[in-house]
Amino acid sequence: MMVVAGAILSIISFFSLLMIIVGSYGTNTADVPGFLLVVVAPPFTLVAGIGMLRRRRWAWLCLVAGLGCFLLVSLFEFTRPPEPAVRTHVSPSGVKTTEYHSGPQFSVPTIVLCAGLLIYVWMPGVRREFGWSRRKQPSPASATRPGSQPPKLPDKARGWRVGHAGRDRMYYEEWREDGWRRINLSGEMLTGPAHHVIYFPSPQAWRELPEWARDRRDEILARIKSEFREPEYEYALDVNTTAGGTDRPVLAATNPARPSRCTARQMGAVILCVGIFLVLAGYLGWLVKGGWEAKQVTLPSAKATQRRAVPRETEPALYWFSLGLYAAAAAGSLGFAAWMTVQGWKTCRSQSSPP
Repeated sequence: MMVVAGAILSIISFFSLLMIIVGSYGTNTADVPGFLLVVVAPPFTLVAGIGMLRRRRWAWLCLVAGLGCFLLVSLFEFTRPPEPAVRTHVSPSGVKTTEYHSGPQFSVPTIVLCAGLLIYVWMPGVRREFGWSRRKQPSPASATRPGSQPPKLPDKARGWRVGHAGRDRMYYEEWREDGWRRINLSGEMLTGPAHHVIYFPSPQAWRELPEWARDRRDEILARIKSEFREPEYEYALDVNTTAGGTDRPVLAATNPARPSRCTARQMGAVILCVGIFLVLAGYLGWLVKGGWEAKQVTLPSAKATQRRAVPRETEPALYWFSLGLYAAAAAGSLGFAAWMTVQGWKTCRSQSSPP
């Protein structure tokens, strides 16, 4: 969303910069906050969005800093005491001057959306993707030692488990008489519909594993696929990679296998984001409906002094542009809400279905 919005608004930023350079009409009143908002913010958003897709730390910092600054400025505008709409005074030269003041420049739906986004990107799961948060390593005392009791259900019932070891690696562990035996699997994090790809060793490389797993390749691969399911995971078979295994007991898994069902925190995050997008879509749709019925629409502008009614009879081009912009934003918000609902439902269904 950041990349798409930044790319579209960067076009406006480019033409606005050209207008400021040539001194076009209306740019003589431009100030520094307006310049940063109109000219600098869209390209900055585009670059930060690309960095977010590539999971760069600086992109996460830029997003958090931008959202924090916006919320602070909005809070300042909200708490600032109102000024008289019209104020008249006499200058030292004896000229009577009238000043018109606009109200506070803040949008409640935008503030709610930015606050929800800031809460989301600050969650441990999101920060962990950018390398800011690490899972706590187990102490040596928690290791599984020879002669210890088998794990509790469901691992005890089936005697095996899978999980993640770091960002790109996975593992398969099987309970033997004296502890866990592990097979390390290579993988890679993706940014598409599948968030990981697993590289399964070829049959020749599989023969290098310990004796307990050497002749059970198909069985072990079927178990791994039953936990790491498509479309969240992709499989690359017969890859020329080295299979790593151990014939000695290993420590307890650093990262447990994924939960068998959606957690309340995951469902709450999805419901919050969907609700924000639905509220935003409803508000924008109400603006479109009102503009269509009244045959005039408010000009979308960051400055309150530039927001004016655009009638359809006298300014048809600007009217349809403003109305279309509101409609496109409403459709995009509704589409994002529908997409997040479908993806959340698919994820919960795939996690709750039996292997």
